[in-house]
Amino acid sequence: MRFILSYLLLLLALSACKSGATDESQGPPNILFILVDDMGYGDISAFNPESKIPTPALNQLVSEGMRFTDAHAPAAVCVPSRYGLMTGRYPIRRTGTFGGSWIEPDRQTLAGLLGEHGYKTAIVGKWHLGMGENEKNPGPEEKLSSGPVNRGFDYFYGIPASLDIPPYYYIENDQVVSLPTDTIGDSNTEGMSPIQGAFWRGGDIAPGFKHEEVLPHLTEKSLEFLQSHRESSEQPFFLYMAFPAPHTPWLPWRNLKVKARLACTVTLPTR
Repeated sequence: MRFILSYLLLLLALSACKSGATDESQGPPNILFILVDDMGYGDISAFNPESKIPTPALNQLVSEGMRFTDAHAPAAVCVPSRYGLMTGRYPIRRTGTFGGSWIEPDRQTLAGLLGEHGYKTAIVGKWHLGMGENEKNPGPEEKLSSGPVNRGFDYFYGIPASLDIPPYYYIENDQVVSLPTDTIGDSNTEGMSPIQGAFWRGGDIAPGFKHEEVLPHLTEKSLEFLQSHRESSEQPFFLYMAFPAPHTPWLPWRNLKVKARLACTVTLPTR
């Protein structure tokens, strides 16, 4: 499996190097890996002219970068697909229960491999590979024992699972930012099937946690990481942005501050 991870590392490096210099004196390339949840191949208009969704930024990435047209997910649903991405293994080879953590403590991960090659590794977004036995009911000052920082990443900020699965709260590294001490009811999906639209399941929620603010908040955290790293470090980075959309709930962005920042050109360090 280490060979598969090494092969994936090579593909990521080739992709990152596409628009930059290849002089070895500049060091390894920075890697930004964006994974969105439940987005179809044909949703991007660069791959499907009949797509109903305008995707100008993604179209620009396609035109200026590398296009891969023969790709296969390791599973039909989210969790085992993420396991395959992080470990390089077919998910069907995994044994054991589905509670606690999907990734075995001694399993090599993509983040761990990149760390061995000198990378600063971070994930912002949805983990959904298990945070520990106390994920569903974390207590004050308790650490979450099997999240990203226990599986090769240097930094994590995000949510434990999908944005329609309670409890709803943010995590930084292995600590809960604010405990899910409040409750929220099921969302109203009037006129749609039960798992469409602004859908989420009722349950525990952290005070001040708002579903419609999660995507812009995670985007802001990603930009903070990139800006901080650019100003303070020559170390190459691997940022895994695991967005919980367009999986339900489908919610519009209302954070104009983040929209304005995204509209500006973000200058990243080149290698």
